[in-house]
Amino acid sequence: MVNRPSSHSVKASKDRNLSTPVPAVFSNREWAKTWKTAASELEAIRRAEIKSADTATAIVALDDAFRSMLASLSPRSSSGFVEMQRVFLQSRRDAATD
Repeated sequence: MVNRPSSHSVKASKDRNLSTPVPAVFSNREWAKTWKTAASELEAIRRAEIKSADTATAIVALDDAFRSMLASLSPRSSSGFVEMQRVFLQSRRDAATD
């Protein structure tokens, strides 16, 4: 279903002088206060959703996607250990020259 503007909003947009700025409904301080208040409520909702989540069902639901991703990966040519040691050695040399 497509949301169409109400006749009130259409009339208001026709009556509005577009060259004048529309005043903000909320100041920045009011927005900050609103979000600060909402933050604790949103955190409570988040915690409740996490607490009520069925982890086993989620794992089963995502298992196929996970296995598909693993199958599409090519094997690594290395673990990255040698490259990381090279980076450490270079940074050690750089620190010694400073």
